[in-house]
Amino acid sequence: MRWATSIISATETARDILGASCRLTQNPLIGKLDRTPGMHFIVSTDTNKADAGTRKLIRSHVMLGKNLGKSRPKKKRPQQQQQRPPQDAQPERAQASDPELERQLRTGSGFMPVNVPGRVGSDLSFVHFPDVIDPAMVRDIMTFSQTSKEILFPLATCFAFDRENKTWWVALTVDPAYLNATAFVTSAYSSVIHSGGKTSATGRQLSAAGTMHFVKTLRMVRERLASDNQELLLSDGTIFVILMLAMYAMLSGDGATAFHHVEGLRRIVKLRGGIRSFRSNEKLLIELLRADMSVALNGGHQPLFFSDPFLEPFLPYPDHPALRVPQARTTAKEDPIDRFVDTLHPDLAIAWTFTQRFSSLMNVTAASGVRLPQRTLLHAMTATTYRLLGMHGRFAPTSADEALRLGLLGFCAHIFLRWKYMRIEYTYLPVAYRAALAGLELEGCVEGGNGMPPQVVLWLLMIGAIAVFGDADAGWLRPWMKASCGVCGAQSWEDVRGILKMIWVDKLHDEAGKEAYEACLVDDEGITVPP
Repeated sequence: MRWATSIISATETARDILGASCRLTQNPLIGKLDRTPGMHFIVSTDTNKADAGTRKLIRSHVMLGKNLGKSRPKKKRPQQQQQRPPQDAQPERAQASDPELERQLRTGSGFMPVNVPGRVGSDLSFVHFPDVIDPAMVRDIMTFSQTSKEILFPLATCFAFDRENKTWWVALTVDPAYLNATAFVTSAYSSVIHSGGKTSATGRQLSAAGTMHFVKTLRMVRERLASDNQELLLSDGTIFVILMLAMYAMLSGDGATAFHHVEGLRRIVKLRGGIRSFRSNEKLLIELLRADMSVALNGGHQPLFFSDPFLEPFLPYPDHPALRVPQARTTAKEDPIDRFVDTLHPDLAIAWTFTQRFSSLMNVTAASGVRLPQRTLLHAMTATTYRLLGMHGRFAPTSADEALRLGLLGFCAHIFLRWKYMRIEYTYLPVAYRAALAGLELEGCVEGGNGMPPQVVLWLLMIGAIAVFGDADAGWLRPWMKASCGVCGAQSWEDVRGILKMIWVDKLHDEAGKEAYEACLVDDEGITVPP
C-alpha cells in the first residue's frame, strides 16, 4: 500500500513538472492515467522492487522543490584541518621551524624596503623671520635658548622659572633687532666656550656671522633711539636688546661700554615708571638688576638702581621660614664665629647670616629636587647684593668688615651673576679684595688674632681663589691658603670642606674648591706637601 501511494505521489509530481494532465482512478491501489496524445506513462504494480536506477529517479522527482532555502549540515573536517591557524596569524608562529625565516623576521632583511620620502627642511622651515638669517644660526639660537636658564643662572636647577611667558619666542619672529642680538650673543658664547671659558680679549672673538649680526644690532638700536616711536623705544624687546649688548661688553672686558648701556637702561626704566612697573615681569627685572650689579662690581661705584632709598627702597629679604634673620642681636654666643659676627656692623651681620642660611637652603633644595619660586631668587639676589654694594665706602679699606663685605660680594657674584663655564674678570673687585686681605695679614688675622677666627680667614681666601682672583694671584694666595689650613688643623680636603660649609653651595663650590686646595699643596718643584 505504501509503495502504491509513493507511485501515485511521484506520478502527480511528474505530471506537474511536465505539464501533462493526469487523473487517478477510483481504485486505491492502482492509479489510472488518462491517455493524452504524445505523453505515455507506464505504471507497474508488480510485487517486485524496482531497480536501483528507477528508485533513484523516483526519489529525485519526489524531493524536487522541497529543500529550497534550507542549509545543509556541514561535514566534519579531519582533525588536522581544524587546527589550521587563522589567516592573520603571525608568520613567525606558522613557520617557527624555519631558522632562516626567523632570522629575516628578527632583522628585517627579508622584507622589501618601503620607499618613504626623506624629511625636507626642519621644524622652522615655515617660520618667517623679520631679517635674513642662516638656518645654521637659527639652530644654534634654538639650542642656546633651550638651555639658557642653566647657562645664565648657576642655581637654575633650584628654582622654578615662569614658563607661561612666551614673549621671547614671539620676538624672534617679529623684532629684527632682537633676532640679531640673540644671534650674536649665541655666537659670542660659543666662541668663549671653544676658547676654554676665557672672557679676555683673546677669547672673545666673534665669528664672521656673529660680527655681522652684532653690527646690524648696533645699527638697529641707533635707529630706534633716533626715531619718534616711543612705544618701540620703551618696549621690552628694546630693553632686552640693550641688555644683551651690555652683557657682551662685560664678557669682552669692556666695562666702560657696559656701564653706558646700563645707563641707557636706567633712563628707559625711569620713563616707564621705575622698578615697580616691572614687578609683573620678574624675568626681565632679574636681568636688569644683574646687569646693574655686574657693572657696579666691575667699576667700584654705587649701582644705578636702588640708589635712592626713598624713591626706590631695597627689596626685602625673602619671606621664607628657613631664611628669616633676627633683626636684634643675641648674647651669650659660644661659637667663636658667631661671637665674631656680633662684632660686625649690624647690616653686615644680617647679610652674613642670611647668606649662611640661603646657602644651606640651596643645598637642601638641590638634594631634595624641590624647586623654589623665582621670586625667592629675585629677592635673595637683590636684597643681599644691593645692600652689600650700598655699604661701599662705609668701612676702612683694610678693615675686617671691608674684607668680609667683599668676600660676601664675591660669593654673591659667583652664585648669582656669572654664566656657566665662564668667569667674568672684574676690575674693581679683585683690587679691593686683595687690599683688604693684605690688611688682615698685617693685623695678624692669619693666625686668628684681632678677633677674626682663622676659619673665616680660610673661607675668605677660598672664595677669592674660586670666584675673584685669577692665575696672576696664585703666587701669594696659595701659600697663604696652605698656611691657613694648617692653622685651622685641616689635614685633608674633607677637613677643609667641613670648615667652609658655614657658607657654601655644594653643587657650585665643591669641585672648584677641591681644585684650589690641591693646587695650594703643590710646591715650586711640583711636589705635593700636606699643610
